[in-house]
Amino acid sequence: MPVLTSKQLIRDFGAKSDCATTTLPAIYNRFTHKSSEFKQWRSENPTLNKLNTFLKETYAVKQPQKMVFALQVYYALLLRSLAKHALEQDFSGWDDGYLAFDHLDCTAIEQRLKTYTIADSPPDTLKALHHDLFPLKLRHAFGETYTPDWLAEHLLNRLDYDGEARLIDPACGSGTFLALAVRRMKARGKSLDEILAQIAGIDINPLAVLGAKVNLILSMPDAFRVQPDALQSLPIYQADSILSPPNVGLFDVVVGNPPWINWETMQPTYRAATRPLWERYALFLHRSMDSILGSSKKDLAMLMTYHSMDTYLKDGGKLGFIVSESTLKAAGASQGFRRFQIGDTPLCVHHVDDLSHIMPFKEMNTHAVAIVLGKGQPNRYSVPVTLWKKPKRGKSLNPQHSLEQIQSQTIRIDMTAIPIDRNDITSPWVIGTPNVQGAIQKLIGQSIYEGHAGAYSGGANGVYWLEILAQDDNLVTVRNIVRGGKTKIPQVETQLERDLIYPLLRGTDVNRWDAKPSVHMLMVQDPIKRHGYDENWLQRHYPLTYAYLHQFKDILLRRAAMKRYFRQTLPFYSMFNIATYSFSPVKVVWHGMGRREMRAAVITSVDGKAILSNQAMHPAISLEDETEAHYLAACLNSLPFEFALLSHTQVGGKSFAPPRILKHLRLPPYAAQIPLHSALVACSRSAHEAISQGQSVADIEAEINQLAAELWGLTATELADIQAGRMLLR
Repeated sequence: MPVLTSKQLIRDFGAKSDCATTTLPAIYNRFTHKSSEFKQWRSENPTLNKLNTFLKETYAVKQPQKMVFALQVYYALLLRSLAKHALEQDFSGWDDGYLAFDHLDCTAIEQRLKTYTIADSPPDTLKALHHDLFPLKLRHAFGETYTPDWLAEHLLNRLDYDGEARLIDPACGSGTFLALAVRRMKARGKSLDEILAQIAGIDINPLAVLGAKVNLILSMPDAFRVQPDALQSLPIYQADSILSPPNVGLFDVVVGNPPWINWETMQPTYRAATRPLWERYALFLHRSMDSILGSSKKDLAMLMTYHSMDTYLKDGGKLGFIVSESTLKAAGASQGFRRFQIGDTPLCVHHVDDLSHIMPFKEMNTHAVAIVLGKGQPNRYSVPVTLWKKPKRGKSLNPQHSLEQIQSQTIRIDMTAIPIDRNDITSPWVIGTPNVQGAIQKLIGQSIYEGHAGAYSGGANGVYWLEILAQDDNLVTVRNIVRGGKTKIPQVETQLERDLIYPLLRGTDVNRWDAKPSVHMLMVQDPIKRHGYDENWLQRHYPLTYAYLHQFKDILLRRAAMKRYFRQTLPFYSMFNIATYSFSPVKVVWHGMGRREMRAAVITSVDGKAILSNQAMHPAISLEDETEAHYLAACLNSLPFEFALLSHTQVGGKSFAPPRILKHLRLPPYAAQIPLHSALVACSRSAHEAISQGQSVADIEAEINQLAAELWGLTATELADIQAGRMLLR
């Protein structure tokens, strides 16, 4: 008889199994789109409407949302049948709301399960089956990210959890942390009653709650067979642990992997309901234009961290959560997070595991950290940080591997973290080995130079981004570039007046020592008034441009940023983050997102028109003097500056090198009479020329690094330490 394992469950009940291919169509056909159960389910899952295209491509049925509903019902029936088989007795289960469809035929499921031998199973045996049945995009829509067992095991170790303390997971999913905690309690000889009195789990998703309950049964089937009454009081609660926390008391340990859901993607009703809590915990910052340019990425995990410590954790207790690296390094709400204070109660950061380089969630490009916080103790810097690295880039870690296997496949480096601004505890953390922290301090300070994000269409690039097909003295034949945008925009070919069309850098147009625009942008923003040119003026002077924009009026008015930041009386084609600096003839531009090295280059006007940069993708310093620009490009691309950047931003993430880096890293003002500055200018010019000729810049960059060390007063030892440290952080 087969033993219950993850692989066996997938083989017998996974998406491609005989059981699924016969049972799923039967469930799908059992319900109509008017069935009360399906209608209720749809009302509770509005985010699926955004996935209609994906669902149609994935499920070849007329009503793909109903197939998702059928999948959930199938999984629920399987879980309930599994519990029944594990208990070796009839099992009516719990009140699962719309997921309890006992009247459906489970014969195929139950017949197969009868062949299974169920002893105490490994923790969270169900996780792999859930991943097999529900595609990644679907899990994201439901806010589901399940933690690998090895990572949950490690976090429990960081919390010094030995099975004695009272523990809760306020976002328990299918119960990974709870199942591992039960294993430790059993090792200490705890009885079933003692175990159930010492753990609790909460999840808003009824399917996750059912999975967590079944996982508990599978962890202790013999004990539940002896005490079947305990099934009616399992401490797993279906509730919103933030808005409607169940009355479960206080715990010594709070642990989990809270949902990573951005404020922008939350349902408006949920944003409104939780807003008082964001404000209570001082997580609401950046109410201005910064919030649409990447400075205010509020993440629900931040709120759950503070609320969980406030609601569920005893004074003196510890919380261990897996959160985004942005909580340590980003601006906006992350600054509020780094106050580490709830009212008069201080919070202490005991330890951080930086997992951003090993990507522990196999299917997701997430920059994760595991943070352990204590309640009731003031925070002290520096904070101990452990950086996890793979010896070589490439193959991802297997989430099915044990903690011991993962540790054998990785290296761990002890580092420390301090705020980049010693006078502002909310400023981004600088993370590095102790021997380089002093060197980094020599670069810290505010520059006189100011970085700016590039031009922002407000989510309608397909209207403003243009491909030039032909041109004469006054008119340009263009086609708007619609591929890649989230908003569906019709593609048209038309003629426009050339005056308002500017070269634009996009995507990979910016590289180290080289930047060339590949597209153009229609620029209809008044840089002085900071909104669109007056409609009457535009219609009179540029009638073709106005007519082109007018056909997209409804689309442009629906832009969320338009509704939020501009009055209805202002021109419907108004744009964002455009001012006089946008039209400077000379700029130093760099790649601000998704990179692991600094990539800066000098750009100058093309045919008398300034080159525009692209929102947060390409921040820039606007200048008038090309010589000064080359000095700054050399500084930005130098090893010391790059290392200081890597140490306090999200390497490879969306907040890698935002415009605000110059608020924390000091670029000495250019002075033409200083030979060191002139030498850096010459090196930058040589590097730009070498790249344009396809030549190596290794020797030039080595010279720049030596000059930059002199510029910031670094010793030879410090420069060598920075060189070694950069290899760890990239």
